[in-house]
Amino acid sequence: SSGINAEYGRGWRAQDLLLKDGVLTLSGYQPRIYLNPWVKPDGKHYPVKEEKQRLAAENPHMFFKNTEITVYYKRTGSDGAAYAGLVIGCRSSPHGHSNSAYPHEMAHTYYAKFRHDGGADFFKEVTHPMGTGKRVQKLFPRNPLPQDQWIGMKFVVYNLDNERVKLELYTDLKSGADPDKMSEETNWEKVGEVIDDGESYPARTKDGVDGSKAILEGGGVVFLRNTDIVKAEYKYFQVREIMVPAKKIFTPANYSN
Repeated sequence: SSGINAEYGRGWRAQDLLLKDGVLTLSGYQPRIYLNPWVKPDGKHYPVKEEKQRLAAENPHMFFKNTEITVYYKRTGSDGAAYAGLVIGCRSSPHGHSNSAYPHEMAHTYYAKFRHDGGADFFKEVTHPMGTGKRVQKLFPRNPLPQDQWIGMKFVVYNLDNERVKLELYTDLKSGADPDKMSEETNWEKVGEVIDDGESYPARTKDGVDGSKAILEGGGVVFLRNTDIVKAEYKYFQVREIMVPAKKIFTPANYSN
């Protein structure tokens, strides 16, 4: 549908994507799904000048900035890169992983990861392929990400003010992606949070680009990605634009501000 873009490789090994009965199956070396408002119907980028105008507009078309992103993931088998898994990127741009210096191709991405090795990370990338991760916790201590189990992630990203961005990460390990149970706050547990204040979370960069500043605007794109996976399933992928500032964005039973 309009605004959704699937990446099949650009020179990598073949990627496969299948959508059936509400379940999205990805496989291949670097499969990605972009909620991608900045690519024209012919698959090409808007000109840089036009993109800057759209970024400056009061209500850019489908521009995701302050977001609550939810998705459920099921790993099949033990394949997949250890650092990959259930990975969400936000505030990115179309083809944000390229090496171009154009604004629409800079990475400027915040990630949340439930890794195949069982860890949970935030990751900040300003110039591809360099960046800096923050280990939140070992989501599954001494164990890898479970197989054949629906795992929910909720990744909340929002500006606190003109200098700081807050990242919050939650997981649902109880509902089994049952739509009658997913909305129950008691099924969600907070994994961790971090505040990027423009000083305490600098990203490693190349070519002298400043990686210390918080990604306050970004490119309005949200995406899913994985690496070297034979089969991974996703469902109930949802992105909501949220109002800020707010004292409470999402509050499960075991967490209070």
